[in-house]
Amino acid sequence: MSNNESLDASATSSDVKPRPARKAGVTVARSTTGGEATRPRGSRVMVVAAVALCAGVLAGAVMAHWRDTRPQPFVFVNNEVITKAAFEHELAAAAGNQVAQSVADNTLKTQFLTQQGVMPTAQQIDDKIAQIQKNNPKLVANLPANHQTMDDLRQQIAISMGMQTLLTQGVTVSDSDVQSFYKRNTDPRTPHALFYRPPSVQCEVIACPNKTALKAAEEALTHGADFGSVAKQYSQDTSKANGGLLPLIVPGSLSAAQYPGMEKQMFNMSVGAQTSGFKCAGHLWIIRCLGHTASLTIPFAQAQTLCQQDALLLKGNQINGQRVQGELVAFAKKARIISADPNYHINIGS
Repeated sequence: MSNNESLDASATSSDVKPRPARKAGVTVARSTTGGEATRPRGSRVMVVAAVALCAGVLAGAVMAHWRDTRPQPFVFVNNEVITKAAFEHELAAAAGNQVAQSVADNTLKTQFLTQQGVMPTAQQIDDKIAQIQKNNPKLVANLPANHQTMDDLRQQIAISMGMQTLLTQGVTVSDSDVQSFYKRNTDPRTPHALFYRPPSVQCEVIACPNKTALKAAEEALTHGADFGSVAKQYSQDTSKANGGLLPLIVPGSLSAAQYPGMEKQMFNMSVGAQTSGFKCAGHLWIIRCLGHTASLTIPFAQAQTLCQQDALLLKGNQINGQRVQGELVAFAKKARIISADPNYHINIGS
């Protein structure tokens, strides 16, 4: 007990003045040795907790920074890691300037079309996407596989629609123009005709270098081996990577000089048929027919709207194309383009 709190031994109880009452909830801790008042135990606990909390936050921040800055894996090749940074470096080296130019060009076109007052509205873009999806139902679903988003698609469509509007201003087409366009695009002799689909055949092949390899491949197939596995083992054609499967063959797909008679052979085969030992291009071929698709001509009633749009655009390009292109180049040359990365070069007005 401190001297301040001791009582004179000779004093009576009546001489002692009562202490003033303490405020509720207030506790004063005193030193047992007569020193200064000590901090309450609860306060010490709070300080320790606060320090621990700060340390935890700091540790979490350090871990988050390490996680965000550590090399991110992109692909593993025999336990060797190729980082995402390495991939992006190769990607930039292969197509960086081309992509940078494309981004700049699209931005300039958007600005130019906006200045001209011909950019489509959001509703017009939505309507165009819906129209395209009637012929290509997987258009939107396939965007991620092509590393694209809906914003990318909308930008492409907006630029296309804006340019069409600009090119076709003051241009009209007659019914005869539309009919001529349809006729030209249903002619089998027209390359990439819009409204004609040529016949096609799907085949898989095994190109054997000699009779020994041919016999071994035939025996494997006879004993039930998978065609694709046999092709990977014995074929010397590049299609072996796909198990011998060829792309769709349409008339003219195969070079008659390089593969004489093969296209005709494939089209003459029935579905499920297989021929073995066909001599062509220095190999002995095993050919299996998987299917045929007949030629198809889209009726004019279904193609009429598209025919009119495309015929109008074709005529508009002939009339206004050179002028519009010149105006776009002039707009681009006045643009202020600054590349923040000296490794990329933007050609103004390209």
